[in-house]
Amino acid sequence: MPHTKSTITEIVDNSFGIFDSYVGQSDPIEVGQSLLFKAGAELISNVFQHNESMRVVLHLPREAEEQTRHRIGIAETLSSSEFYLLARNNLGHVNHQSLGILPHLSKLRREYFVLLIGSGTAILLLSKAPAQSTKSWQTHFIASDHDVFKIINRIAVTLKTTRKKEKDLLVTLSHELNGEATTAQDNAYHNILNAFLTEIGKHLEPRNQRLENELRWTRTLNLIQSAVGWELDGSRLNNMIARVMKQSVGYDYLELQVLQQSEQTFKIVNSFQHNNTTFGGPLLTVILRPEKQEELLRNRKSVMLDSKNAEDWLMNPRLMPMMELESAALIPLIYQRRPNGLLKLFSRQPGHFADDEAARLEKIGRIIARSLENARIHALMHRMATMDGLTNVYNHRFFAEQLIREFKRAQRYKIRLSLLMLDIDFFKQYNDNNGHLQGDMVLSTIGKILKSNVREVDLVCRYGGEEFVVILPETEIAQAIVVAEKIRSAIEEFQFKFEQRQPNGKVTVSAGIAEGVEEIESATELINRADLALYRAKKLGRNRCEVY
Repeated sequence: MPHTKSTITEIVDNSFGIFDSYVGQSDPIEVGQSLLFKAGAELISNVFQHNESMRVVLHLPREAEEQTRHRIGIAETLSSSEFYLLARNNLGHVNHQSLGILPHLSKLRREYFVLLIGSGTAILLLSKAPAQSTKSWQTHFIASDHDVFKIINRIAVTLKTTRKKEKDLLVTLSHELNGEATTAQDNAYHNILNAFLTEIGKHLEPRNQRLENELRWTRTLNLIQSAVGWELDGSRLNNMIARVMKQSVGYDYLELQVLQQSEQTFKIVNSFQHNNTTFGGPLLTVILRPEKQEELLRNRKSVMLDSKNAEDWLMNPRLMPMMELESAALIPLIYQRRPNGLLKLFSRQPGHFADDEAARLEKIGRIIARSLENARIHALMHRMATMDGLTNVYNHRFFAEQLIREFKRAQRYKIRLSLLMLDIDFFKQYNDNNGHLQGDMVLSTIGKILKSNVREVDLVCRYGGEEFVVILPETEIAQAIVVAEKIRSAIEEFQFKFEQRQPNGKVTVSAGIAEGVEEIESATELINRADLALYRAKKLGRNRCEVY
């Protein structure tokens, strides 16, 4: 503890107690109430054990009285309104003697005063709680003999006592302090302060570790929230979760499952894995026992696994040692009190996921669950804005936007682009004969046939009514003809209900094909060419494909 220098502007103010008029530069220690009183009791006890000549002038708040007197072996109650002189007798016991009462006693319960005399110099310990709180106290050390003498001398004058013995004692104490101001100082007071600080340190270290741990987790939650909280694209969200969990929590294998509750069970609707082990590859899945997964999701509590309990939870518990995994955390993702996902984290390190961190992992789970729900709603809204509800293919608006984008890309990079336009033959007659509900079934079925006969990069859209269009990126006219004929044949071969009532005895389509060649200047012109080709197919007898 560094030597303390303080400036005393007014030693004691009777209206406000000791502290309110004290202005010092003593670098106070912030310490909790219970810790201060425990450390103070240990301090007083230690100095009496190691120095028989030590005397202590003491004032204790009510909260510190019982703990302190028990620690130093005093049976009688010490009043929180009085100052006491403590000293050891010939038998080694600590005697106490009241020095009197300060005025305005309501203030005293919030002040802690310890004066140590007999260590080669006087040491004063002053502590005070804030006006509206007892949770933290400010502690000042004063080791300046001059300042200590001034304070205790003023207190001696202020103490209210009419007893001659106590007055003489205070005067003697004051003169003794003044005399000790000129005595040689030794290292004893450093040892005393070290005893106090050591006692505080023993308690502050685990407290600081807890605070540091809490701060780390708060930063982790903020990091995860900022990383995934506003990501609405499902695939990007999965990768972001994997990245931020690796950075903040750590794992060697991650699996994220999106769930949907169906009646009394939970159905997996999407799954994402991130495997950093050398076993199994990116598509490996760690499967839980169905009954244990149901239990986990219904209890909505995280579960920590190790080599001992993995067999109870995993369908193949040998998978963990094969992947060299030693610990795991199973975290239900809860949104509005319902599970919408499950996060599985595995680590090569034993005990990597501690039991006492389950609640914090569940907080992370709630952040991820909310992000998954936001992504789901966004996907639903996007689907409503871009998909045709009847045929489950893209709508006309999305088609127009995508064709312009693909047309510009084809022009920029000098690549091929083809467009198919299809129309159901005699569809009005089918509706008139069989009703619009049955006509809707035909439209829906043709939408499925179209999607099953094109590539994933191709875009199938409903152009309007009974017309469909297919955008074929990076496709020349010869390849587009093959695709169109494949679609036409598939529809012709499909057995539609009531199709025998059609003029040609079958539900069929006609197709027009156009290619975005260099002389075409706009996407609109490409549509017009495909439409003209479709018109020719209709004119030439239907159920056929024509090229512009």
